[in-house]
Amino acid sequence: MTQRVLAPWTPEQVQSMRAYQASQYTSTLCCLNVLHRPNVAFEVEPEGMVCPSCAARREWVHEGIANGTWRVIELEQAEQIDELVTRWHDGEGGGAGLHEWLGLSEEEYGTWLETSQLPVNYEVPRRPRSTSSFVPPTQRSPASSS
Repeated sequence: MTQRVLAPWTPEQVQSMRAYQASQYTSTLCCLNVLHRPNVAFEVEPEGMVCPSCAARREWVHEGIANGTWRVIELEQAEQIDELVTRWHDGEGGGAGLHEWLGLSEEEYGTWLETSQLPVNYEVPRRPRSTSSFVPPTQRSPASSS
């Protein structure tokens, strides 16, 4: 379990947290006020995070967000996605759409194209080099997806 880092935050922590909030590979920290639809992202200040819509505050983050270790995951995921897209363009998709090759629904893929945001807990699929074993998610039986 990761530790919580409490505000006030150092300039380095604020920089890491702002980068986290702006990243296309992370799940943005949002205000949980149910009146905000869509969700409103917190703005990061040294004294804490503030919702620009309702002034709600959050004064802690997980250690990895504050200290920048989240970037390792972001970089690895970006490189893996880039490799899969290249392989798909090189014909390794076995006729599947790019969204299927990336393990995304059409809606998730559309959101990713428009906003660069991936679903929460998205994991880059591991794809073998051979196209013969690729089965699009829409054709998998429940037993074969585990």
